Amino acid sequence: MSAHLPKIIWMLWLQGWNDAPDIVKACLKTWQAHNPDWTIHPLSAATLHDYVEAARLPSSIGGKELPAEAFSDLIRISLLERYGGVWVDSTVYCLKPLDGWLPEKLDSGFFAFARPGPDRMLSSWFLAASRGNYLIQEWHRLAVMYWTHHTERHHYFWFHYLFEDGYRSDPRFRVIWDSTPEVSANEPHYYAPYEKLSAPLSSSDLLLMQFPPTPVLKLTHKLPKARYASDTVLNHLCTRADEAWGRARAVYREKTPSSPRELLVAWYGSFDGHGTIGDLLAMQSVVTHLVGLGHNVSHASTGDVRIVGSRRVDWTAVFPRAYDAFIFVCGPILRHHPETQSLFIKFDGIRRIGVSVSLFPADHFNYLDPFDEALAREGKPERFEDVAIVAPSSIYRSPLARKKPPTIGISLRGHQGEYGEELCLWERAMQIANEAANTVIEQQGGRIVMIENHLRRSGLPQDAIEAQYANCDLIITTRFHGAMMALRHLVPFVAIDQIHGGAKVLRLVGATLWPFVYEARTTGAARLVADASGLLAGDFDQLLFDVRTRTIRNANETLGRLSELVGALPPRQSTDGSSPRGDTIENQLDRV
Repeated sequence: MSAHLPKIIWMLWLQGWNDAPDIVKACLKTWQAHNPDWTIHPLSAATLHDYVEAARLPSSIGGKELPAEAFSDLIRISLLERYGGVWVDSTVYCLKPLDGWLPEKLDSGFFAFARPGPDRMLSSWFLAASRGNYLIQEWHRLAVMYWTHHTERHHYFWFHYLFEDGYRSDPRFRVIWDSTPEVSANEPHYYAPYEKLSAPLSSSDLLLMQFPPTPVLKLTHKLPKARYASDTVLNHLCTRADEAWGRARAVYREKTPSSPRELLVAWYGSFDGHGTIGDLLAMQSVVTHLVGLGHNVSHASTGDVRIVGSRRVDWTAVFPRAYDAFIFVCGPILRHHPETQSLFIKFDGIRRIGVSVSLFPADHFNYLDPFDEALAREGKPERFEDVAIVAPSSIYRSPLARKKPPTIGISLRGHQGEYGEELCLWERAMQIANEAANTVIEQQGGRIVMIENHLRRSGLPQDAIEAQYANCDLIITTRFHGAMMALRHLVPFVAIDQIHGGAKVLRLVGATLWPFVYEARTTGAARLVADASGLLAGDFDQLLFDVRTRTIRNANETLGRLSELVGALPPRQSTDGSSPRGDTIENQLDRV
């Protein structure tokens, strides 16, 4: 699918679907009938917090209850920011499968029907967005900030007016909406004014439903029960939905055995004292993606890591064959790493998938490949983008803000022996980075912030580390995820590869086509100072945005491929201890 939209449909009826009006139930059935291979979440007040943290969705502000429709607006933008997919109001009736028309509308990673009225640029009753889409992230930020400063809405269409504010003030926001194909909201409003739904069914109504000129209809649930008389349009729509759902049930029965899956996600933070902010974000990205697709997901984390919709477990205490697959996310896979060896050996009997991992060449002293499938960022013929950049965000700083004098962040990897002690030029890289930053501060004023990515060593919570990056005007880093964190928050950066001959930083950051990536052995502080001048002046802002957009698209391709692998998982292995692989991890470790 264009822009790698997750095949997820979000709907909401706060009071619970069993008590919903007939037309609302009918709308849900049409989405189920026409989109059998999509995950559909019909949410209610009772289930909503399985997918969005309660703290991020206040139902009251300043002691005042939010109107239901305003609360619903917060829900939809929060779900799309966190998971991506398609939001449809509970009164939107599906006439055509999404796969038949939506992909061609998604080149910008966003779609909505346009101009429902002269005062609104778009309708919010149908929204589609890929993960990490800038427009959705900014609209979400504006909505959060709006309710931070308001105790009540200033207008019924506050949410739509925020969109217009973003469009007028932010050129990046504007480019995305301008490049979204314009599809009028007029045809979906065929039955507006909604009294038409109470009229007797006509030949034109039947023609509309048999050969729909629009993929959806926007209806209403506010008509009294008496309007559902047997000869009305409303009654026919309900009957038609029942019939379509009845025909589609067989497809759902065939699909049910393969979904949901029981999945265990591990990462370097599965071991006490290990893990970086980049590792954590990559793990969160994978877990939220799988939760959004409806799978039962556990994550093996030693710290107080909470991800809504999943559960935290101790990997040493679980039974491997309770899971359909074991997924390890992020970081280099090292032969000489006792904790990961123990982990991989324990789960040697079930399907193992690696995501955003780095594998060494087969002749390297640290080579190990414990996976049945590896969506590796390096070490395989096909490269897959690291997924940390599309993790859910909780930092609400405007990316257009730029301070003078500047704040320069320095994020250093330090000693890095896995490539070979003789190849690691970390002391030279540190000297270059510090010298360059100090020279720029002497020239322009400002301050330097040292940023530690390692979770234990930093002593800071996740949001605080992210805020350090987001509040900088320039990042100088020897870390791959230092570069990705800067890119995630649209902060210009210079990346230095401290491995002689180049390794992860040069290969992976260089693959983004961001030009300010160097080897420590062949560059110096003077070059970094010259780069910093142009970056702080904003000369490369558009390039930075383009690189970020492309990197996010590639990360969504990785998650899309993961969806396919999980969907194709074979039946769970028996409990006899046999391994699906002929080449076990113990065999690999034993080989010289």
